[in-house]
Formats: sequence, C-alpha cells, structure tokens
Amino acid sequence: SAMAAAGLCAALGGTPQQVDEAAEIALEHSLGMTCDPVLGLVQVPCIERNTMGATKALNAVSLVLRSPTTNRRAMMRYDDVLRVMKETGKDMSSRYRETAQGGLAADYEASLPPAKWEEVKAIMGIKRIQVGPRQTPRRAISYEEVIDLVRSVPPLDLCKC
Repeated sequence: SAMAAAGLCAALGGTPQQVDEAAEIALEHSLGMTCDPVLGLVQVPCIERNTMGATKALNAVSLVLRSPTTNRRAMMRYDDVLRVMKETGKDMSSRYRETAQGGLAADYEASLPPAKWEEVKAIMGIKRIQVGPRQTPRRAISYEEVIDLVRSVPPLDLCKC
C-alpha cells in the first residue's frame, strides 16, 4: 500500500513531502495486521488484502493531493510508522506471522470435519506446506559467500520445459 501510494503520488506530481505523507497514510492502517493464509496459500485472505491495499493507496493519494498545502503538517512521519510497525511485529505471536497456524487459517481448519479436512489436504497438496516456526539461520553469511553460491547454481534452460 505504502509503495503504491508513494509511487502514484510521485507520478501525479506530488512533492516529496506529499509522497511521504501518502505512504504514511496508506501504511498506518496496516499496523498489527495478521498474516494468516488459509491452507498456507495466498488465495484467502492475501489476494483480497492486496486489493484493499490498492484501494487504500488510491485514497491516501487523493487525500494528500486534494488537501490544501498551506500550513499543513502531517501528524505522523512515514519513518515513525515503520518503526512502530517493526515494534508491533515483534510483539505479535508467531502464530499470526505467515504460519497458517492462527487467525482465519486456524478457524477454517477447525471448522472442517476430519473427513473433509483429509479431502481438502489431498486436493490442495497440503503436504508441500511446511507447518511450524521458521528456522533461523545458524550464522550470518557474507556477501561474497552469497555471490559464490549464486554462481555455483547452473542457469536454467527454459527451452527444455
């Protein structure tokens, strides 16, 4: 939402301050939003949230560009909203951070009878979805190691598909 609002505002001739304000307005209403994909897939609720985010971006730009610029100062700065978003994310339970273990995902799975749940898993290929907390890296790797790793992977030949 924030990137879309900032980009649209800039493309429509907004000042740097207006671009910052449009991004801030679009982002501030996402604080604390859970990421709880049903069955671990992006169809529900992610795709709908993306469309709502696009609408939010349009509204933020419209609000900023149509407001009088004289003696106006944004209440919050974009950087402040980003800092608060990071703090909010740290405070959230890991069940609500793209694990499909909480929120809508957990409610949907709990509502299915066992036989139906097995059918859904078979249809959706649920075996490919990893459940549980993400593993943290055991050590940080350097930029040079990343480059070496990328160079060691052979290029794909898309013509052989």
